[in-house]
Amino acid sequence: MATISDVARRAEVSRTTVSRVLNHPETVVEEKRARVLAAIDELGYRPNVSARNLRRGAFGVLALCVGDVSQPFHGQLTKAVQTAAEKHGYSVLLHDLDNRSDRLTAFLEGLPHRGVDGVIIATADDLTAPAVRTAIGAALEAGVLVVSTGTAVDDPAVPAIASDNAAIGAEATRHLLEQDLWPVAFLGGRRSSTLSAELRAGYLTACRRAGRAPQNWMYLSGAFQSEPARRAVSRLLQERPEVRALVAANAPMAVGAMRAAGELGLRIPEDLAVVCCEDVELSMYTSPPLTAVALDLDELGGRAVDTLVAALAGERTDRTTHIPHSLVVRGSSLTGA
Repeated sequence: MATISDVARRAEVSRTTVSRVLNHPETVVEEKRARVLAAIDELGYRPNVSARNLRRGAFGVLALCVGDVSQPFHGQLTKAVQTAAEKHGYSVLLHDLDNRSDRLTAFLEGLPHRGVDGVIIATADDLTAPAVRTAIGAALEAGVLVVSTGTAVDDPAVPAIASDNAAIGAEATRHLLEQDLWPVAFLGGRRSSTLSAELRAGYLTACRRAGRAPQNWMYLSGAFQSEPARRAVSRLLQERPEVRALVAANAPMAVGAMRAAGELGLRIPEDLAVVCCEDVELSMYTSPPLTAVALDLDELGGRAVDTLVAALAGERTDRTTHIPHSLVVRGSSLTGA
């Protein structure tokens, strides 16, 4: 049985163009529309009726897959997505991935039967892994549209609403290095996390530009959680009391690091300066308040919903939309302390 990909290859167009011809032919130029229709006829392609209903927004439901719903970042993003979706007349189905790629693939594979119009994927993990790419491809084949708010997907049919994580990691690190603080350690998440790898790359770039050479012991893993971060930082500070500053990938790990310092009798920021690569409401209520690189989560969630709704309507969408970031200096770093 011919698939939408078969039609796209025969007509030498993208799957998105085939989808537009099937649902909103008026948005496709006549020459491409004719090639797609000819390919459909030659291959005997018959679009799935339920899939076409999905593309037309028949259910009024958007799915949101988050890496870990217990994380403050994902909680705030969920609220932003829900608010934006309601403005478009959609409700939101929330799915917690628990930072497991198998939960994502299983959810995607079952999407055609869940009664949703499209899905937003918000996770720090790698979306280019073979199993995940296959599942995303299957969802697209079934007519379910996908948008990512984390890492980009190697598929032009999947728009990404993204931040420049390497630049965020570099800015957080540069803020500390400009105060002549060294050594500066990096506290990242899981090894499978693309987000953590990109932030670490920015950290390394900033160090090299400042003429600093990080050693392997300066890289820590806190699994994006407070308690693993507390243990890792506690060990580091006891073994390497010369550490002057720390860049944390997320707020829970930054809180765990600050707790470790306090338990060892160290003062923040006088003995250990801390900067976080995400800004959430929690950041303002730590003691001292946490310096962080901020994204506008309302804009991130709103752009993701707007992009998905536009794609469902057959409109053209940008391959990547960048969300700007800014450094918010608070008391956990020396500047402004």
